[in-house]
Amino acid sequence: ASVTMLLERGAHAEALGALEQLAAADPPRWLPTYLESAAKAGQKRRTAGLLNRLAEAPGALSEEQRPQVAFRLLDAGDKVGAERVFRTLAARAGPRAEATQRLLYVWGPRPTAPQRDWLEARADAAAGKERAEWMRLLTERGGATQAMKVYRRTSWPSPDGDELLEAFLEAAAASGELGVLASSLRDAAARTNSPRLLA
Repeated sequence: ASVTMLLERGAHAEALGALEQLAAADPPRWLPTYLESAAKAGQKRRTAGLLNRLAEAPGALSEEQRPQVAFRLLDAGDKVGAERVFRTLAARAGPRAEATQRLLYVWGPRPTAPQRDWLEARADAAAGKERAEWMRLLTERGGATQAMKVYRRTSWPSPDGDELLEAFLEAAAASGELGVLASSLRDAAARTNSPRLLA
């Protein structure tokens, strides 16, 4: 009741301490009010600590709330915390899933070497078309050489072999390894019956 009275009078900064405790105890009910009051009080950065604690606490947030918390962390200037949440969400997602695309957005067009290693590990764990899509993500983000390594580690016969080969050829072209590309194209032309791939 006291917090409500403070908010009704526009005393958002004064209410933040109590709101933070309430939001920690009951996030579904109080977290939106806490975040709104912090914004109105000009103290968005203060919210990062609580948001990180909630993101790391098992069961504290619903699956729907986690992306919202990650975006709020970005808004509060905590890119590291936001990336941690997005990476957790993307750990079980496919290469073109919304959770993965959000993580890639946070990373930007040129991920760091450890971030590209994460993409490479996801590619290695996948098969068929999904493996090819992870390879393409690597190629698009400066990891063409890693995408080629993923292809070379593929166990054959593999489902969707043409998709994997096409992703490998794209990586070879992007890497500038024209000799590898030329020999791979000759081998592909001799092996495939796919009119699309032949074209």
